[in-house]
Amino acid sequence: MSEALKRIRRLRNLSAAEVAGRMNISLRTYQDFEAGRYRLNEDYVHRFAAATDSDPQAILHAVRIGAPDLALWCADNKLLTIFEIELQRFYDRTGERIRTLEPREVIVSLSAMFEALDDESQNRQTSVDNWLEEGRKALRRRRPKPGQ
Repeated sequence: MSEALKRIRRLRNLSAAEVAGRMNISLRTYQDFEAGRYRLNEDYVHRFAAATDSDPQAILHAVRIGAPDLALWCADNKLLTIFEIELQRFYDRTGERIRTLEPREVIVSLSAMFEALDDESQNRQTSVDNWLEEGRKALRRRRPKPGQ
């Protein structure tokens, strides 16, 4: 978690003192928290996320799966918080019926969802790259020739 917190704080260009102030804790307590000297404290994770406008669920999941970059990469899009909100809504709709889901159905559905998100992100990047390249070509065509 320590690495995830440091990366997010640096992404936001905040000092440890600034984050501590926003979390309403002492600088020393914050430094201990960021260094991982305490057991996982979900209250501090949520306060940190509020102070840095990041995704608290991504921070927690980053710890669980050992991937500090997950917290950093979800800081802006709040992917894991959105996932948790939708999971809560799903639970509210289905209630006890949730236990009747077959593991295969869950795997197929979640895999399809994540594959669709992956496809969308790749297509968007390709579209952006194509747009930039076409724009550069248009600018080069309009640029005056040397000596004119």
